[in-house]
Amino acid sequence: MNKAVMWILVAGVAGCSQQAQQVAGGTSSPPSATPAAPPSDSTSLSGTYVSVGHDTSTDQVFIEALRITQSGPNQFTGTLESTEVNKAGKTTNNTQSVTGNFDGSHATIALDQVIGHVNREATIVSDSITMTWMQNGQLVTEQFARKSDEQYASMLQTLGHAAQNLAATDAAVAKAQEANKETAELVDRLQHFLDKEETWTLAPAETRHKKAVGYGDAGLAKVKQLLALHQFQANVSANTLAVQMNTAGIQLGLALDNDTSAISTAQQKMASLDNAIAVSPCLAPDGSLVPNPLPACALIPDMVSRYRAVHGSAELMLAQLNSINQQTRSEYDERLKQAQDLVSAAH
Repeated sequence: MNKAVMWILVAGVAGCSQQAQQVAGGTSSPPSATPAAPPSDSTSLSGTYVSVGHDTSTDQVFIEALRITQSGPNQFTGTLESTEVNKAGKTTNNTQSVTGNFDGSHATIALDQVIGHVNREATIVSDSITMTWMQNGQLVTEQFARKSDEQYASMLQTLGHAAQNLAATDAAVAKAQEANKETAELVDRLQHFLDKEETWTLAPAETRHKKAVGYGDAGLAKVKQLLALHQFQANVSANTLAVQMNTAGIQLGLALDNDTSAISTAQQKMASLDNAIAVSPCLAPDGSLVPNPLPACALIPDMVSRYRAVHGSAELMLAQLNSINQQTRSEYDERLKQAQDLVSAAH
Protein backbone atom coordinates (compact mmCIF):
# COMPACT_ATOMS: atom_id res chain seq x y z
CA MET A 1 0.00 0.00 0.00
CA ASN A 2 1.41 3.41 -0.86
CA LYS A 3 1.56 6.21 1.68
CA ALA A 4 -1.29 8.13 0.01
CA VAL A 5 -3.67 5.22 0.54
CA MET A 6 -2.51 4.90 4.13
CA TRP A 7 -3.26 8.54 4.84
CA ILE A 8 -6.67 8.30 3.19
CA LEU A 9 -7.38 5.43 5.56
CA VAL A 10 -6.17 7.48 8.53
CA ALA A 11 -8.32 10.41 7.48
CA GLY A 12 -11.36 8.17 7.11
CA VAL A 13 -10.99 6.80 10.63
CA ALA A 14 -10.15 10.16 12.13
CA GLY A 15 -13.22 11.57 10.40
CA CYS A 16 -15.38 9.61 12.81
CA SER A 17 -14.45 12.12 15.51
CA GLN A 18 -14.60 15.89 15.70
CA GLN A 19 -10.83 16.48 15.77
CA ALA A 20 -7.78 14.86 14.15
CA GLN A 21 -5.18 12.99 16.16
CA GLN A 22 -1.40 13.35 16.43
CA VAL A 23 0.36 10.54 14.50
CA ALA A 24 3.15 8.54 16.07
CA GLY A 25 6.19 8.56 13.86
CA GLY A 26 4.36 10.75 11.31
CA THR A 27 4.54 14.35 10.24
CA SER A 28 1.09 15.78 10.92
CA SER A 29 0.61 18.53 13.48
CA PRO A 30 -1.62 18.24 16.54
CA PRO A 31 -4.89 20.20 16.49
CA SER A 32 -4.71 23.60 18.04
CA ALA A 33 -5.99 23.76 21.59
CA THR A 34 -6.08 26.32 24.36
CA PRO A 35 -3.94 25.09 27.26
CA ALA A 36 -5.92 24.55 30.41
CA ALA A 37 -5.18 23.09 33.79
CA PRO A 38 -6.46 19.56 34.38
CA PRO A 39 -9.76 19.34 36.22
CA SER A 40 -9.41 19.25 39.97
CA ASP A 41 -12.12 16.75 40.89
CA SER A 42 -10.99 13.17 41.55
CA THR A 43 -12.83 11.50 38.63
CA SER A 44 -12.40 13.94 35.73
CA LEU A 45 -9.27 12.21 34.30
CA SER A 46 -11.14 8.92 33.92
CA GLY A 47 -12.24 8.12 30.39
CA THR A 48 -11.19 6.90 26.97
CA TYR A 49 -8.51 8.76 25.02
CA VAL A 50 -7.98 7.75 21.38
CA SER A 51 -5.08 8.18 18.96
CA VAL A 52 -5.29 7.50 15.22
CA GLY A 53 -2.28 7.47 12.92
CA HIS A 54 0.17 5.86 10.54
CA ASP A 55 3.31 4.27 11.94
CA THR A 56 5.92 4.92 9.25
CA SER A 57 8.37 2.45 10.78
CA THR A 58 5.99 -0.49 10.18
CA ASP A 59 3.77 1.05 7.47
CA GLN A 60 0.69 0.33 9.53
CA VAL A 61 -2.44 2.32 10.31
CA PHE A 62 -3.44 2.15 13.95
CA ILE A 63 -5.99 3.13 16.55
CA GLU A 64 -4.86 3.20 20.16
CA ALA A 65 -7.16 3.79 23.09
CA LEU A 66 -5.86 4.82 26.49
CA ARG A 67 -8.66 3.76 28.80
CA ILE A 68 -7.93 5.00 32.29
CA THR A 69 -9.63 5.26 35.62
CA GLN A 70 -8.39 7.78 38.18
CA SER A 71 -7.78 5.74 41.30
CA GLY A 72 -6.71 8.60 43.58
CA PRO A 73 -6.00 12.31 43.60
CA ASN A 74 -2.80 11.83 41.61
CA GLN A 75 -2.98 8.23 40.38
CA PHE A 76 -4.70 6.23 37.67
CA THR A 77 -4.83 2.71 36.24
CA GLY A 78 -6.14 1.29 32.99
CA THR A 79 -5.21 -0.26 29.66
CA LEU A 80 -3.70 0.74 26.34
CA GLU A 81 -5.61 -1.01 23.54
CA SER A 82 -3.91 -1.13 20.14
CA THR A 83 -5.53 -2.12 16.83
CA GLU A 84 -3.23 -2.12 13.78
CA VAL A 85 -3.88 -2.79 10.10
CA ASN A 86 -1.02 -3.55 7.71
CA LYS A 87 -0.93 -2.89 3.97
CA ALA A 88 -2.42 -6.35 3.27
CA GLY A 89 -5.41 -5.63 5.50
CA LYS A 90 -4.32 -7.94 8.32
CA THR A 91 -5.48 -6.72 11.71
CA THR A 92 -3.58 -7.27 14.96
CA ASN A 93 -4.74 -6.36 18.46
CA ASN A 94 -2.83 -5.89 21.66
CA THR A 95 -3.71 -4.74 25.17
CA GLN A 96 -1.26 -3.53 27.82
CA SER A 97 -2.01 -2.67 31.42
CA VAL A 98 -1.05 0.86 32.45
CA THR A 99 -0.53 2.64 35.73
CA GLY A 100 0.50 6.22 36.30
CA ASN A 101 0.54 9.34 38.34
CA PHE A 102 0.13 12.97 37.45
CA ASP A 103 0.93 16.34 38.93
CA GLY A 104 -0.75 19.29 37.33
CA SER A 105 -0.34 19.04 33.55
CA HIS A 106 2.46 16.43 33.72
CA ALA A 107 2.01 12.65 33.98
CA THR A 108 4.17 9.55 34.00
CA ILE A 109 2.61 6.47 32.43
CA ALA A 110 3.99 2.95 33.00
CA LEU A 111 3.18 0.41 30.26
CA ASP A 112 3.42 -3.26 31.26
CA GLN A 113 5.73 -5.38 29.08
CA VAL A 114 6.26 -9.14 28.97
CA ILE A 115 9.01 -8.56 31.50
CA GLY A 116 8.85 -5.36 33.55
CA HIS A 117 7.45 -2.10 32.22
CA VAL A 118 8.40 1.00 30.25
CA ASN A 119 7.73 4.58 31.33
CA ARG A 120 6.46 7.33 29.08
CA GLU A 121 6.15 10.97 29.94
CA ALA A 122 2.91 12.76 29.12
CA THR A 123 1.24 16.14 29.27
CA ILE A 124 -2.43 16.72 30.04
CA VAL A 125 -4.17 19.61 28.31
CA SER A 126 -7.94 19.98 28.42
CA ASP A 127 -9.37 16.71 26.96
CA SER A 128 -6.13 15.37 25.51
CA ILE A 129 -3.08 13.45 26.69
CA THR A 130 0.15 13.66 24.71
CA MET A 131 2.82 11.02 25.32
CA THR A 132 6.46 11.50 24.35
CA TRP A 133 9.36 9.02 24.25
CA MET A 134 12.63 8.34 22.49
CA GLN A 135 12.68 5.78 19.69
CA ASN A 136 15.77 5.01 17.63
CA GLY A 137 17.36 8.22 18.83
CA GLN A 138 14.37 10.39 17.85
CA LEU A 139 11.68 12.03 19.91
CA VAL A 140 8.25 10.58 19.16
CA THR A 141 4.95 12.10 20.21
CA GLU A 142 1.47 10.63 20.21
CA GLN A 143 -1.66 12.59 21.10
CA PHE A 144 -4.76 10.98 22.56
CA ALA A 145 -8.07 12.86 22.50
CA ARG A 146 -10.96 12.10 24.82
CA LYS A 147 -13.74 10.17 23.10
CA SER A 148 -16.97 8.58 24.18
CA ASP A 149 -17.19 4.80 24.07
CA GLU A 150 -19.63 5.16 21.15
CA GLN A 151 -17.16 7.29 19.19
CA TYR A 152 -14.35 4.81 19.86
CA ALA A 153 -16.53 1.88 18.74
CA SER A 154 -17.45 3.73 15.54
CA MET A 155 -13.79 4.42 14.78
CA LEU A 156 -12.94 0.74 15.28
CA GLN A 157 -15.79 -0.23 12.98
CA THR A 158 -14.53 2.14 10.28
CA LEU A 159 -11.03 0.70 10.60
CA GLY A 160 -12.46 -2.81 10.38
CA HIS A 161 -14.28 -2.01 7.13
CA ALA A 162 -11.10 -0.45 5.73
CA ALA A 163 -9.15 -3.58 6.71
CA GLN A 164 -11.67 -5.77 4.88
CA ASN A 165 -11.35 -3.64 1.76
CA LEU A 166 -7.56 -3.77 1.93
CA ALA A 167 -7.63 -7.53 2.42
CA ALA A 168 -9.94 -7.94 -0.57
CA THR A 169 -7.70 -5.73 -2.71
CA ASP A 170 -4.60 -7.60 -1.58
CA ALA A 171 -6.25 -10.94 -2.36
CA ALA A 172 -7.28 -9.67 -5.82
CA VAL A 173 -3.73 -8.50 -6.53
CA ALA A 174 -2.29 -11.82 -5.35
CA LYS A 175 -4.81 -13.71 -7.50
CA ALA A 176 -3.88 -11.62 -10.56
CA GLN A 177 -0.18 -12.20 -9.93
CA GLU A 178 -0.73 -15.95 -9.65
CA ALA A 179 -2.84 -15.96 -12.82
CA ASN A 180 -0.12 -14.04 -14.65
CA LYS A 181 2.48 -16.54 -13.44
CA GLU A 182 0.33 -19.48 -14.57
CA THR A 183 -0.20 -17.81 -17.94
CA ALA A 184 3.55 -17.34 -18.44
CA GLU A 185 4.03 -21.02 -17.57
CA LEU A 186 1.32 -21.97 -20.10
CA VAL A 187 3.15 -20.02 -22.82
CA ASP A 188 6.35 -21.94 -22.00
CA ARG A 189 4.50 -25.27 -22.00
CA LEU A 190 2.86 -24.55 -25.37
CA GLN A 191 6.18 -23.55 -26.91
CA HIS A 192 7.87 -26.68 -25.55
CA PHE A 193 5.09 -28.87 -26.95
CA LEU A 194 5.23 -27.19 -30.37
CA ASP A 195 9.02 -27.59 -30.49
CA LYS A 196 8.74 -31.28 -29.60
CA GLU A 197 5.81 -31.95 -31.94
CA GLU A 198 7.85 -30.74 -34.90
CA THR A 199 10.31 -33.60 -34.31
CA TRP A 200 7.67 -36.35 -34.15
CA THR A 201 7.89 -38.92 -36.94
CA LEU A 202 6.70 -42.49 -37.54
CA ALA A 203 9.90 -43.44 -39.35
CA PRO A 204 11.78 -44.94 -36.35
CA ALA A 205 8.78 -47.04 -35.33
CA GLU A 206 8.25 -48.24 -38.89
CA THR A 207 11.96 -49.10 -39.24
CA ARG A 208 11.92 -50.97 -35.94
CA HIS A 209 8.84 -52.92 -37.02
CA LYS A 210 10.50 -53.95 -40.26
CA LYS A 211 13.72 -55.01 -38.54
CA ALA A 212 11.96 -56.89 -35.72
CA VAL A 213 9.69 -58.82 -38.07
CA GLY A 214 12.59 -59.53 -40.41
CA TYR A 215 14.73 -60.81 -37.55
CA GLY A 216 11.85 -62.98 -36.34
CA ASP A 217 11.22 -64.41 -39.80
CA ALA A 218 14.91 -65.18 -40.30
CA GLY A 219 15.24 -66.77 -36.86
CA LEU A 220 12.14 -68.92 -37.31
CA ALA A 221 13.29 -70.07 -40.72
CA LYS A 222 16.74 -71.00 -39.36
CA VAL A 223 15.20 -72.94 -36.46
CA LYS A 224 13.05 -74.91 -38.91
CA GLN A 225 16.09 -75.58 -41.10
CA LEU A 226 18.20 -76.86 -38.19
CA LEU A 227 15.49 -79.04 -36.74
CA ALA A 228 14.84 -80.60 -40.19
CA LEU A 229 18.34 -82.13 -40.01
CA HIS A 230 17.26 -84.32 -37.09
CA GLN A 231 20.75 -84.14 -35.61
CA PHE A 232 21.67 -83.57 -31.99
CA GLN A 233 24.05 -80.70 -32.67
CA ALA A 234 21.55 -79.05 -34.98
CA ASN A 235 18.90 -79.33 -32.29
CA VAL A 236 21.25 -77.65 -29.81
CA SER A 237 21.92 -74.86 -32.28
CA ALA A 238 18.19 -74.42 -32.83
CA ASN A 239 17.63 -74.16 -29.07
CA THR A 240 20.43 -71.59 -28.78
CA LEU A 241 18.87 -69.58 -31.59
CA ALA A 242 15.47 -69.65 -29.86
CA VAL A 243 17.10 -68.34 -26.66
CA GLN A 244 18.73 -65.52 -28.65
CA MET A 245 15.36 -64.67 -30.19
CA ASN A 246 13.84 -64.56 -26.70
CA THR A 247 16.60 -62.21 -25.47
CA ALA A 248 16.04 -59.97 -28.48
CA GLY A 249 12.30 -60.06 -27.70
CA ILE A 250 12.94 -58.85 -24.16
CA GLN A 251 15.04 -55.94 -25.44
CA LEU A 252 12.38 -55.13 -28.02
CA GLY A 253 9.71 -55.19 -25.33
CA LEU A 254 11.65 -52.71 -23.18
CA ALA A 255 11.98 -50.32 -26.12
CA LEU A 256 8.29 -50.63 -26.92
CA ASP A 257 7.37 -50.08 -23.26
CA ASN A 258 9.41 -46.86 -23.27
CA ASP A 259 7.55 -45.72 -26.36
CA THR A 260 4.20 -46.54 -24.77
CA SER A 261 5.14 -44.49 -21.72
CA ALA A 262 6.26 -41.56 -23.92
CA ILE A 263 3.00 -41.71 -25.92
CA SER A 264 0.96 -41.70 -22.71
CA THR A 265 2.94 -38.74 -21.37
CA ALA A 266 2.40 -36.79 -24.59
CA GLN A 267 -1.34 -37.50 -24.50
CA GLN A 268 -1.52 -36.37 -20.86
CA LYS A 269 0.36 -33.16 -21.71
CA MET A 270 -2.09 -32.42 -24.51
CA ALA A 271 -5.04 -33.00 -22.19
CA SER A 272 -3.45 -30.73 -19.58
CA LEU A 273 -2.83 -28.02 -22.19
CA ASP A 274 -6.42 -28.34 -23.44
CA ASN A 275 -7.70 -27.80 -19.90
CA ALA A 276 -5.36 -24.87 -19.21
CA ILE A 277 -6.45 -23.17 -22.43
CA ALA A 278 -10.12 -23.74 -21.60
CA VAL A 279 -9.80 -21.95 -18.23
CA SER A 280 -7.28 -19.31 -19.33
CA PRO A 281 -8.23 -15.78 -18.19
CA CYS A 282 -6.62 -14.42 -21.38
CA LEU A 283 -9.00 -15.73 -24.02
CA ALA A 284 -12.49 -14.71 -25.08
CA PRO A 285 -14.74 -17.43 -26.58
CA ASP A 286 -13.64 -16.47 -30.10
CA GLY A 287 -9.99 -16.95 -29.17
CA SER A 288 -9.17 -13.25 -28.98
CA LEU A 289 -7.64 -11.48 -25.99
CA VAL A 290 -10.01 -10.44 -23.23
CA PRO A 291 -10.13 -6.70 -22.40
CA ASN A 292 -7.35 -5.53 -20.06
CA PRO A 293 -5.44 -8.82 -20.21
CA LEU A 294 -2.67 -9.87 -17.86
CA PRO A 295 0.84 -8.90 -19.01
CA ALA A 296 1.70 -12.50 -19.82
CA CYS A 297 -1.38 -12.86 -22.05
CA ALA A 298 0.13 -11.10 -25.05
CA LEU A 299 1.54 -14.28 -26.63
CA ILE A 300 -1.39 -16.55 -25.77
CA PRO A 301 -3.65 -16.07 -28.86
CA ASP A 302 -0.85 -16.85 -31.33
CA MET A 303 0.46 -19.78 -29.27
CA VAL A 304 -3.02 -21.29 -28.87
CA SER A 305 -3.74 -20.84 -32.58
CA ARG A 306 -0.55 -22.70 -33.50
CA TYR A 307 -1.28 -25.42 -30.94
CA ARG A 308 -4.82 -25.96 -32.21
CA ALA A 309 -3.56 -26.11 -35.79
CA VAL A 310 -1.43 -29.18 -35.03
CA HIS A 311 -3.68 -30.70 -32.38
CA GLY A 312 -5.51 -33.12 -34.67
CA SER A 313 -2.44 -34.29 -36.55
CA ALA A 314 -0.55 -34.73 -33.26
CA GLU A 315 -3.30 -36.93 -31.84
CA LEU A 316 -3.39 -38.98 -35.04
CA MET A 317 0.36 -39.47 -35.06
CA LEU A 318 0.38 -40.65 -31.45
CA ALA A 319 -2.40 -43.13 -32.26
CA GLN A 320 -0.53 -44.39 -35.34
CA LEU A 321 2.69 -44.75 -33.38
CA ASN A 322 0.90 -46.74 -30.74
CA SER A 323 -0.69 -48.96 -33.40
CA ILE A 324 2.64 -49.66 -35.13
CA ASN A 325 4.27 -50.59 -31.83
CA GLN A 326 1.44 -52.93 -30.89
CA GLN A 327 1.73 -54.58 -34.30
CA THR A 328 5.52 -54.94 -33.89
CA ARG A 329 5.11 -56.57 -30.51
CA SER A 330 2.37 -58.91 -31.68
CA GLU A 331 4.11 -60.07 -34.87
CA TYR A 332 7.48 -60.63 -33.22
CA ASP A 333 5.91 -62.48 -30.27
CA GLU A 334 4.10 -64.73 -32.75
CA ARG A 335 7.37 -65.70 -34.51
CA LEU A 336 9.17 -66.21 -31.20
CA LYS A 337 6.42 -68.50 -29.93
CA GLN A 338 6.53 -70.60 -33.10
CA ALA A 339 10.30 -71.00 -32.76
CA GLN A 340 10.06 -71.95 -29.07
CA ASP A 341 7.22 -74.43 -29.74
CA LEU A 342 9.25 -76.14 -32.49
CA VAL A 343 12.32 -76.46 -30.25
CA SER A 344 10.22 -77.83 -27.39
CA ALA A 345 8.58 -80.40 -29.67
CA ALA A 346 11.97 -81.61 -30.87
CA HIS A 347 13.15 -82.62 -27.35
